[in-house]
Amino acid sequence: MFTIFLAEKTQIIPALCQLTGYRQKVICQVSGKAFRSCEVQVWQEECRFWMFEAAVAVAGPRTLGEKSKVAVVSMQERASIYLRGHVGECEMWVTADTLAALFTLQYCQNHVISVFIVEPGDHMEASMQQGTTKHNEGTSQCSTHHEQDTTVVQDEKDKCLFPVDPSTFSFTFSVLDEKSFPSVLTNCMLPAAVLISESMWCVAGLCSSLRFVLNQTVEHLPQHHASHLLGFRGSCLQACAEVSVWTKFCEVEALKALREIVVHDCLVKCQGKPEKAENRVQKEESKKKLCEGRSEKTKYQGNEVSGNARNKVEEILGSREEIAGRLEEVNGALEETGSEVEEVVVHKEKGIGKVKVAAELIRYERHLERPPLLHNALKVKHRYIRATVQDKAERERLLQLPLAQLPDLEHTFAEGLNMTLADVLLFVSFHILLTKLQSHVPLDGVIPLVLKWHKVILASEYIREALPVLSNVLAQFCPKISTDGDLEIIVPRVPNESIYKSDPERYKPRWRSFTHQVDIDAVLDILAGADVEFIYSDHPVENISLPWSSFPNPVNPREGHLPPIRLERKCQQLENMVSAVEWVAQDGDIIVDFCAGGGHVGIVLAYRLPQCKVLLVENKEASLLRAKERVEALELKNVVFVQCNLDYFQGSFQVGVSLHACGVATDLVMLKCFEQQAAFVCSPCCYGGVQANHILAYPRSQIYKDLSLTQGQYLTLGHGADQTHGHDNPKTSQGQQCMRLVDSDRLAAAQELGYSVSLTLMQPPQCTPKNHLLIGVLPRK
Repeated sequence: MFTIFLAEKTQIIPALCQLTGYRQKVICQVSGKAFRSCEVQVWQEECRFWMFEAAVAVAGPRTLGEKSKVAVVSMQERASIYLRGHVGECEMWVTADTLAALFTLQYCQNHVISVFIVEPGDHMEASMQQGTTKHNEGTSQCSTHHEQDTTVVQDEKDKCLFPVDPSTFSFTFSVLDEKSFPSVLTNCMLPAAVLISESMWCVAGLCSSLRFVLNQTVEHLPQHHASHLLGFRGSCLQACAEVSVWTKFCEVEALKALREIVVHDCLVKCQGKPEKAENRVQKEESKKKLCEGRSEKTKYQGNEVSGNARNKVEEILGSREEIAGRLEEVNGALEETGSEVEEVVVHKEKGIGKVKVAAELIRYERHLERPPLLHNALKVKHRYIRATVQDKAERERLLQLPLAQLPDLEHTFAEGLNMTLADVLLFVSFHILLTKLQSHVPLDGVIPLVLKWHKVILASEYIREALPVLSNVLAQFCPKISTDGDLEIIVPRVPNESIYKSDPERYKPRWRSFTHQVDIDAVLDILAGADVEFIYSDHPVENISLPWSSFPNPVNPREGHLPPIRLERKCQQLENMVSAVEWVAQDGDIIVDFCAGGGHVGIVLAYRLPQCKVLLVENKEASLLRAKERVEALELKNVVFVQCNLDYFQGSFQVGVSLHACGVATDLVMLKCFEQQAAFVCSPCCYGGVQANHILAYPRSQIYKDLSLTQGQYLTLGHGADQTHGHDNPKTSQGQQCMRLVDSDRLAAAQELGYSVSLTLMQPPQCTPKNHLLIGVLPRK
């Protein structure tokens, strides 16, 4: 732990901390009395636990539980969440995802989960201490309000840290360093959660960890007020961010917008004199003419709008050249929100300032404009009609209509009519963003639905009780500012669509069909002339068969309850994979089965290679639970379970494996192997699912990039690769060629990094339509 240099003399009373283990009083010379949370020692936690157990034994668990509303959780079964941060004298500094997690824990009024703040190494402490000291020069560290100096503390990944007052927590927390937390967490990024009784299982990632927290809370307190946050069938934010547009928005992009506005602010300096009223009128007329002549095929909506900070926001546009010039600086907000700008309050005599609205707020506005996607839509609409339509005759008429004729409902919350975890996560970022923006300009005419949603969320009793967690952030980064001059509001252009990937409006077959034969032929002609296609190599192992009959039942994939015809093909696929891994692996290696599912590959490897450690990485809890049952039945001690998205895995390993990882997942697996200089054995699947995301870009290899293939052409190649429908289908041969070309790009990327690679056809080829095996090895050091 580091030391924060205080700008005033203080008197610390340690006795309170020693006696209670919860809070320590600090008497500041200027600020007066303040409190800070104390590090909770293990012996104190155990002491309180046994005292509680004794009270339960005397009073009875039902009586005590009803009075305190606190779950009775044994120390052996207690779950823990680990968050990144730095704990100082009077406040802590945390990353954006930790801020969101702490707010959610406070919303849940957490009494079930143990919370640990994990402090990084010495080099991080020095960096943070330097930034904090600079910020606090001449001010009181214990003061509840900060000056308008918005110095940003950043960690080694350029993620700014946010100040939080620990005294606002209704739960206790402990402080650890990176060397003290459970060894299983070394395989993943924080936030992460573990169950004390499951030393070989961890859950990583913001959404996954908070889902774990909510599940644990509801398991011990079924009537808990946060039980509804997991949504319909507990599926809220279940899909990983690499494939789910919605999860990516809540977990990655909203927090990125928060970091951007803190680092770069929202004000852009603009030189020049204030614009005259008559010029504005002329520009309004020009804007109307341009809008009337705009093509109906335009995909995007929204341009720059301008207005007086004290009056109604009026939209303005200049000539086409002026529009293009101004939009050039904000079009990047679709992928990268903002560039480095200074915080400037521009007065009339100095010029006109520009306020940039985060693209994520505009995207969320577009999302709220669309009807929500409802589960059991007919039942939900009937319930809504009964609750809101007062006229009996009209109510009965509506209830007789088929679903297609019923009027659309409007969003009340992020995912429809009920509040979910998505609302809580988005609120953390958007509450700070809106507070910052509204200190400069009114936003009623720009994002009215977002403001309406924000007001609804604020009406929640538990949200209001959690708001103090954000108080230090708001005090430091959102000071009250008065602006005497005009401010121009920059509204980035964003796709006019819902954020749901499944929204049918996101897919236009007449615009985005990638399987027209003429398009496939054009791409194949380009690649044929470049001579970039790999040829098939023999499998590195001559006899790949496995003695299935001699294996214990839990090793056999029939434990996965597969039908006979699928069971035979699955065994053949596993023989190809396992034999290749055994050819690559050495004693003592760590082997990671990515996208492990029920553990078909990893369990066979763990059983066959007891001298190796096998990590099963999978984001679906139900699949890992099935694998865990099989591992426990076999009493295997060399298996670790990591429930997380690929993006959050950061363990060290020597061999990476994936069987039919869909779309971008195969490339993410290979990227993890590249980072660790590990060998890989991959069988790709769902080639049509390849698409650029916040981690990957396509093509993968430099040789393919030099061909100047467009994104559309590469997607055409991927969709063509999915046309493998059996030997009798005329498209299968072409589909196999497209598969070979996509995988040639992947192997070329590995080859450029020094890998020895081979493209192998599974034996027999009929065991699966996606029968490619990609093998890559580096010389061992």
